[in-house]
Amino acid sequence: MWRSRWRKWRSWCARRNGACGSGSADVESLEAALKEAKKPRQIAVEIDESAGFCPGVRRAIQVAEEAMRSGARVAVLGELIHNRREVERLRSLGLEVIEDEQLDRNSQRACRLLIRTHGLPLAVRERLERDGFEMLDGTCPVVQRSQKFVRQFAARGYQVLIVGKPNHPEVVALIGQAPDAARAVLDPEGVGELDPSRPVFVLAQSTVDQSRFRAVLEHVRAIHPRVEFRDTTCRAVTGRHEALRRFASEHDVVIFVGGKNSSNTGQLFRICQSVNPRSYWVESLEEISEDWLLDVERVGVSGSASTPHWQLEEVARYIQIKAQPLGEYKEVTSNG
Repeated sequence: MWRSRWRKWRSWCARRNGACGSGSADVESLEAALKEAKKPRQIAVEIDESAGFCPGVRRAIQVAEEAMRSGARVAVLGELIHNRREVERLRSLGLEVIEDEQLDRNSQRACRLLIRTHGLPLAVRERLERDGFEMLDGTCPVVQRSQKFVRQFAARGYQVLIVGKPNHPEVVALIGQAPDAARAVLDPEGVGELDPSRPVFVLAQSTVDQSRFRAVLEHVRAIHPRVEFRDTTCRAVTGRHEALRRFASEHDVVIFVGGKNSSNTGQLFRICQSVNPRSYWVESLEEISEDWLLDVERVGVSGSASTPHWQLEEVARYIQIKAQPLGEYKEVTSNG
């Protein structure tokens, strides 16, 4: 910061004298410039109070940690959440991450198998139970409710449409509750033809944008006479959208923390960036650049439903340290 002011002063000198003179006016100007350059500029670093684990993720991690504290061998089929560093922390505590092809190995049957927040297709869960696995259910309660709806309406002869990403683990598990009746659609164009003789039930992936859900629902209502629906989006996730827009607008720069493989993190980051172009998505401290902190007064730190609060605090403290070479003072605050 002071270097830029020094260059401006030199430029002024050059225009005035052709070179930096030694007159008293020049000396006074230099002293004033240096004094201004050394003056600390307070920058507030604020952690988004609505960021951090959603209740479903918090519950699944609690189930895993309690089981490991009891001395049990605990494994999860795939990553428990889409946050690499939090998964590494859980692994350091003893959580094993296994893949589907490992499930038939007898050595794996001695462990307790944790179902992750997205849930499992019904046939997969039943097979694992038959094979002798002791199950720990970490399925998000919101997702459990959606799974129940799929089974109930499919049993009543409904065509079940799930508004969400077809390959997302939660949607795969929802379809797996009634694979002959349920399918995923992402937009109105994907609805296609519906059987006019059978009623339609519409629900949503828990993290899907509500505007997308409403668009599909309105389209189905326009082309089919018998439609029922449940808005199964998670309020803890979708309810953050407006709060995040407000948070992004109140800060000069926003550092958004979360796994790069997380659908929810990507969705929330895009919302943040649409309001504040100076928003940056990072997964680790090493990605944070000093250049992002130049000429700012307020820095916001936010994250997704799969971002632990310890990562938000870590980033806030790191920003405080990172700014020291700039001669700036950082104050870390949080509304949470």
